[in-house]
Amino acid sequence: MTPRPPGVAPRLVESLAHVARKHRVDKKLVVSTAISSGRELLRRVALDGTGWIGFDVTAPRPLALRLARAEMDRSGLGILDAFETQALLDDAIDNARMSAHFDSRRLRDGVGFRERVYWAVRTLRMADVSSGDIDRRRSALSSLTGGFLSKVLQDYERLLSERRKLDTAGILSLALQVLEAEGSALPQSLDADLIFLLPGLSTRGLTGQLIKSLEARGGKVLETDPVLETKIPRDILWRSAKEPSPRSHLNFAEKLPDSIEVGETEFFRAASIYDELREVLRRIVWEEVPWDMVEIVTPNPAEYGSVLHE
Repeated sequence: MTPRPPGVAPRLVESLAHVARKHRVDKKLVVSTAISSGRELLRRVALDGTGWIGFDVTAPRPLALRLARAEMDRSGLGILDAFETQALLDDAIDNARMSAHFDSRRLRDGVGFRERVYWAVRTLRMADVSSGDIDRRRSALSSLTGGFLSKVLQDYERLLSERRKLDTAGILSLALQVLEAEGSALPQSLDADLIFLLPGLSTRGLTGQLIKSLEARGGKVLETDPVLETKIPRDILWRSAKEPSPRSHLNFAEKLPDSIEVGETEFFRAASIYDELREVLRRIVWEEVPWDMVEIVTPNPAEYGSVLHE
């Protein structure tokens, strides 16, 4: 198979454009890892002259909240924000450390200790693991780790119930219950005729269960450019196009056919993130590239984004 010529839009953009042309007036719900990235893809579709009427972009958590909202209102359940989550976890950690069955001398409340516990509890919750599950699998964990985490998770679950609050895991669980109650039909709360799932969504834990439930109810995974000679991670949603493209040779640029031209890659050194972004901006201005046509790829978007907005 011959790769597509240069200048052609990415396959994922083509997939969205095809949806826009085929379902012009239908209500189309696009589920992305982040709302901003999904909207950016639709903006790219619009730049090629295709309209985006009828599209609505969401992500797993806001989608789950949309599904669970009516039941939350009926049951008098509120949403736990980030500050409340940390406060409840602090209470749960303190209760566990004061427990008669816990030897506090073996775990020090030092730098990073609570952050690691926060991360562990959030991860367990998102993986749909309860305190009871930990107790049943205690043999797979050290007595200290398993007992402590089980106690923290148990108290956290109790505090959530007492205060009638739901964290992200709770919202996802309730959304799954709503979907199950609706059977094979899409709930009216989604306000959508069609659902499209973008590649890259996680298929693990509660998020994965939600994505699989949507797929079972007609959600379609859109095609994207295949990456040749690379195994697809098993924990992400993916659907590769049959035809390769220049982007398919991401890991093996030397195997790119001579008939395909690619842009040059330049490297430079910078003493700090500030200097690095300053040089990036200087090159953008020098090349007279419109800002909305620039993409900065980084392993740490939070830190780079913060510096960029200063």
